[in-house]
Amino acid sequence: MIGTWNIFLRQNRYYIRVFLRPQYANAAAKKEIWRSLRTGDKREAIERAPRAYLTLCAAFAPEDDLSVDIAPQLPTVDYARDPEEKHISAPSNWGVNAARNITLQELLEQFADDILPNVGKGTRMGYQSLHKDILLYFGEKTLVRNISRQQCQKFRNDLEYVVPGYHRKGRFKDSSLAEVARIIREKLQDDPTFRFKKLRPKSQNKRISHLKYIFNWAVEQELIDRNPAKLLRPYKDFKKSGGRRSFQTEELRRWFDDDYLRTSPKAEQHFWVTLIMLYTGTRLGEAAQLTSSDIRYQDNVPIIDITDQPHMGMERNIKTESAIRKIPVHPELIRFGLFDYAEKSRSNQCEMLFPSSKSGKSCPSWTIGKCLNQQLRRLNMTSEVVMHSFRHTFRDALRSAELPAEAVRYLGGWARSGADVADQYGSGFSLAHLNEFMSRVSYPGLFIDEQRPFLKKPRL
Repeated sequence: MIGTWNIFLRQNRYYIRVFLRPQYANAAAKKEIWRSLRTGDKREAIERAPRAYLTLCAAFAPEDDLSVDIAPQLPTVDYARDPEEKHISAPSNWGVNAARNITLQELLEQFADDILPNVGKGTRMGYQSLHKDILLYFGEKTLVRNISRQQCQKFRNDLEYVVPGYHRKGRFKDSSLAEVARIIREKLQDDPTFRFKKLRPKSQNKRISHLKYIFNWAVEQELIDRNPAKLLRPYKDFKKSGGRRSFQTEELRRWFDDDYLRTSPKAEQHFWVTLIMLYTGTRLGEAAQLTSSDIRYQDNVPIIDITDQPHMGMERNIKTESAIRKIPVHPELIRFGLFDYAEKSRSNQCEMLFPSSKSGKSCPSWTIGKCLNQQLRRLNMTSEVVMHSFRHTFRDALRSAELPAEAVRYLGGWARSGADVADQYGSGFSLAHLNEFMSRVSYPGLFIDEQRPFLKKPRL
């Protein structure tokens, strides 16, 4: 074994600290090694520490006998806060040894254990899909140290010849990224006029960035000593062309005047979800998982409660901690009868405000988002206008209302920047104050027709 160890609590995270035996200390040019146990829970730290120690032993001394029982050390574990000792990085030769003992699959498993618990459900599922692509491309059993920059460049180049959703449907179902790229290239060689739908630049960049992120994380954890994907660029220099933008008033009129939000089978649900997004700035995922009990009065103020608390066994996911908030209900939502709609859901014994969101494959917003984005395209709105544009539009309305910056951040669920130290003091605005701020939000020139079969006569 390479030395003795204990664990320490530093800045709400536990670390294993290994005191190296002289022969290993001389080789490593240091006396001790620190490794994060990736948890702030004491019980989990105690469970993870022995495995972390064995991993270090395998990296430093693969020829040693690792069958030694280290359980007797557990009762002697020490705890301390913010130790004075510095966390010294390992020498580069240790990174090479570690890489010889880890496969790509093992690396992604460790990455997932550390990173995925701290992201939302949608992001987590996106990462898992990307990991599947990466494993199929480079090989599950491939040693990380054997992945070259040339292979990473080929991965980048092959993204130019991949169709969206290739592994889910059509002739490429269950094919790997490399297989799809090879087939498309062969088609183009046989027929230069052959056309296919490419991955969007944003989708290509997401895959490239995530590959670099994984290897950067591995370098930080000293599992490898270099990032083979470092400084990878997209195959072409894509220029950002506007991205998402707010709705223009004329586009909002077209949206709410369309027959789809009047007579279609899901007109009522889709009318309300977009009206809520327009007058609260909620993300589609936040709106789609609302329940009737989230629409209520608190301190005599009508509110919409955006929360991550499970409801009747349903998991609810929030993008960031700042997104958890209580938003005063805008007067227009009350006028159109939001509370009547919530009561109607309760009387129908349906707690979900938008029942169609239950059929979402990955998250509640999936089905609703797919339908609504299809309607945007049917109305010939530009690709810069998406469901998230309602949030951009609400942000513009907050600017026009000239609300305090702290109130704007709270109402929209935007994170505070590091410079806003003063915002962390005190209890924040009361609901009464926020309600007064919300009443200032307006959309000049926008008239939404209330003559819809599912609406009661709006209250004046």
